[in-house]
Amino acid sequence: MKALSEREQEVMNVIWEVRNCCVEDVLRRLPEPKPAYNTIQTFMKILEEKGFLAHKRDGKKHIFYPLIEKPEYNRWILKHMKDSLFG
Repeated sequence: MKALSEREQEVMNVIWEVRNCCVEDVLRRLPEPKPAYNTIQTFMKILEEKGFLAHKRDGKKHIFYPLIEKPEYNRWILKHMKDSLFG
């Protein structure tokens, strides 16, 4: 597992809350100033490549859902930080 960037974390927080969502769902829930649609789409593809998300097709849309739950990621990131700081 890799640590999430600040923007990736922001996108994942929406997905963890909403569960099954498309790019438009994430975009609607992000604060202003909103990034471009293509930017969010790219982040979701990156998160899928990193193993955080998967998707299923619903007509022309891709519906994304989390493969890693927020508590699991939080435990991992805390352990990673502890190991980095204290060896």
